[in-house]
Amino acid sequence: MAVSNTTPIIYLVKVKRLNLLGHVYGKVYVCSAVWHDIIHLQTRGLLLPNEVFSISQARQKWMMLQDPKEKESIEVKDSLIDRGLGLGEAYSIALAKELNTIFLANDKQAIEAARDYGIEKDGSPKSYTTL
Repeated sequence: MAVSNTTPIIYLVKVKRLNLLGHVYGKVYVCSAVWHDIIHLQTRGLLLPNEVFSISQARQKWMMLQDPKEKESIEVKDSLIDRGLGLGEAYSIALAKELNTIFLANDKQAIEAARDYGIEKDGSPKSYTTL
């Protein structure tokens, strides 16, 4: 299980390897802000129809839409937004903390922010994947 920011999904769908996320992590959670980023890219024509189809197929199988719900997670999200992170990064980091799972990103500032909140994977503090 993992939580993904927008960029890993976009990079992998562009090289026709999006299913790697499902194979490696089983379930990959995305928050509504990440989903809105994907829709925005589609409406701007930056995602091809076959790429949108691949992402839609993933949503039916292993990609789950979920936002952070716990009070502590909402506070983390708000704090990250106050620090200048985008909505996708802030929601994703808060959700990864809430689910106690890995955060997939390629943005240095977002990864550093995740480290500040001690996101863990399999009991090992500060485990991250950078794509």
